[in-house]
Amino acid sequence: MGIANTTTSSAILYALTKQDIEKVVGCGAGLSDEGLKKKKNVIKTSVEKYDLFNEKPLEVLRCVGGLDIACMVGLYLGAALERKPMLIDGFISAVAALVATKIEPKVKDYLIATHMSEEPGMKVVMDALKLKPFLDMQMRLGEGTGAVLAYPILRAAMNIPKVMKTKDEVYNLFQ
Repeated sequence: MGIANTTTSSAILYALTKQDIEKVVGCGAGLSDEGLKKKKNVIKTSVEKYDLFNEKPLEVLRCVGGLDIACMVGLYLGAALERKPMLIDGFISAVAALVATKIEPKVKDYLIATHMSEEPGMKVVMDALKLKPFLDMQMRLGEGTGAVLAYPILRAAMNIPKVMKTKDEVYNLFQ
C-alpha cells in the first residue's frame, strides 16, 4: 500500500541535505521504474518551485511535508523537552527526527536509531544525524516494525546491569 509518505519524506530530505536526488528518493512501497522517475521529478520540481534549499526546516515541512511527519517532529521535540529517549524506526520517522534536530539540535541526544530501512534515503538521513541503526534486516515494511523488534533488545540491555551478577557472586555459586 503506497500512501505517498516516502515522497514527502524524500522531498524534505532532499531540501535539507541538498544530496543527489538519486541517493535520496526510492521506490517506497514498490513503484515501477516509470513511477519512480515521476516521483523524483515531482520532488525536484517542488523543492525548486519553493526554493526550499534555502529555507528553514519548518518552512520545508510546511511546503512539502505531511501532517504525519509534522506530528512526529512535535513528538521528537516534546520527548527531548521531557528528556525522554525516542526510537527512530524507518525512513519517515528518521526524516522527522532530522527536521526536529534542525529545529533544536539537542533532540539528537535523545534519539535511538532502531533499524536501517531499505529506502535509499535512509543512509543519507542516518549520515546527516550521525547515527547507526543497530538492526539491519532489509525491511521495507513501514513505520513501527523495527521498533517493535528493537524494544525488547533495548529493554533487556537496560535490565542487564540490574540483574547481572558480579564475578564474585558467580564464583560463590560454585563453592
